[in-house]
Amino acid sequence: MVGILGSEITNQQVADYMEALSVRLNMKQLSKPITYKDTAWMHWETSGVIASWNNKLKNINVEIYTCKAFSPEDAINFTREKLKFTPLSIKNF
Repeated sequence: MVGILGSEITNQQVADYMEALSVRLNMKQLSKPITYKDTAWMHWETSGVIASWNNKLKNINVEIYTCKAFSPEDAINFTREKLKFTPLSIKNF
């Protein structure tokens, strides 16, 4: 997912989002979110999630990669709510 943020976000907000996304998508966390500057990553039992953002440009990219089935629509809607995110491009494969 690539989109526009409604406002600036912090590393802690992204980490909180990733933990909540794990619960929402019923993914088993194997690590806490790791954040560094404008990038975050979290490992799941069946894969993980990566986010990178730019507060100056107010954009964010979230990549969910997994072998376990999940609802992309649920992930999109949850991201929209939690991060005040306006999707620009979404690709499932």
